[in-house]
Amino acid sequence: MIRRALPILPALIIWLGWCAGFATAQQDKNPGAATPSEADVELAPGNVAFFRVVNAIGLTTPTKVSFRTAAEPRWSEMAPGEASGMRVIRLGTYNLRVSNDGCDKPEIHDVIPLTKGGTYTLVVLYSEAVEKDGKIINRIQYSKLERSGTPKGPRLSVVSLIHEDSLPIQINGSPVSLPPLRAQHFDRTLNESITITHGGAPVMEPVEIAAEIPYLVFLFKNQSTGKVEGALAREMNVVLELPRSMQEQKEKEQAAKAEAESKDSPAKKPKPQP
Repeated sequence: MIRRALPILPALIIWLGWCAGFATAQQDKNPGAATPSEADVELAPGNVAFFRVVNAIGLTTPTKVSFRTAAEPRWSEMAPGEASGMRVIRLGTYNLRVSNDGCDKPEIHDVIPLTKGGTYTLVVLYSEAVEKDGKIINRIQYSKLERSGTPKGPRLSVVSLIHEDSLPIQINGSPVSLPPLRAQHFDRTLNESITITHGGAPVMEPVEIAAEIPYLVFLFKNQSTGKVEGALAREMNVVLELPRSMQEQKEKEQAAKAEAESKDSPAKKPKPQP
């Protein structure tokens, strides 16, 4: 039986110019549960969503993520701070599996319905929880964000996934204090280069503002180095290319329309006899 996730981060609110439906999970799942089959629909506008994954698990052991409709997982290994490319996926119900042997509960399995088109970012992370006997354990979590609205110029949003009341960072030398699990937004300008540092050390490569889109930075602690690092997700414009079968059908329709218009053209009509 699959148990539903209980929200363990009730204060998790992220306004990124996004509507953050931030769902979290910290439970064991039965990987043998029945799951839906692939939806028999074309990859066409109205039938798809745009989806990517950001790995904010900073453990030394690798993180593996699977997100598909089929029952069997297909794992992708992700390094700390790595963001996947944007995927075009059919609408439907998906199985999410996240695995990391460095966590005390090394795998979660949940079911995520995507019932409408949109742009989604799934952040996988872990938290430290204290049990009754005082033991500290690591638990895998995930958070799903959905973009809302249209970007109005370039914007940098920074989210701390580190459980400190106030994380001091510097953005281009200016001090900023980040509360945990809440976004800070900064309007930026085109062709600007942004350096984010913590304790005088850069957390990532400079963020180059090259388009009027949102830039999302998630800060987490890399357990192998003990340093704060950043994962960047650019909200790039995505153009959906129709499947070849649909392109061919569209080309035939356009050719037939052009032929019909050519036959009806006055230049092609016979001149009346005197």
